[in-house]
Amino acid sequence: MIRTVRPHWLFELSPAPYIAKIDMPRHRGEDGITLLETFCLISAMRTVHAQTVLEIGTYKGWTACNLARNVEDGGKVWTVDIVARALDATLLPIERVQADSRLWYEGPERFDFVFIDGAHDYDSIALDTAMVRSRSPKAIFWHDFGHPGYPDVSRFLADLTSGTGMDLFHVADTTLVGWFTAF
Repeated sequence: MIRTVRPHWLFELSPAPYIAKIDMPRHRGEDGITLLETFCLISAMRTVHAQTVLEIGTYKGWTACNLARNVEDGGKVWTVDIVARALDATLLPIERVQADSRLWYEGPERFDFVFIDGAHDYDSIALDTAMVRSRSPKAIFWHDFGHPGYPDVSRFLADLTSGTGMDLFHVADTTLVGWFTAF
């Protein structure tokens, strides 16, 4: 069963004296992450003191840029998308990878923090999750839980928690589900 936590729970975990440094998107497209979700991801990333961050599904690149602005000093964000996307990431520690995430096994041996928001079919989510779990992350977050247009996300996460016993949690008022190895 996936439990629900309030966003402030994530904010209180973060050791940072401020929530985040962010760039506001000029135009938020359909299915992009919300401002609240952005703050939740950054708080979770800071909680695990992430040096290596993986984002699966670049879309317009706002999430990758905001994660890169808030990664630990000396850290880096890898963003993987099957489609080449324009991304204004000048001077940010981001490595853009154009590849099918289900077949991509490069990058560091370990990712401290992972955000999965790529393909939304059950098999792709399962493959992405298996790949990132093999990299011993401190935290994984999935996007679009409960989204009516992407029922496979919710179905996969329900199966994952019942099949593995992973203590997944849904962040209230968002479509984020997360998992920390340390909690």
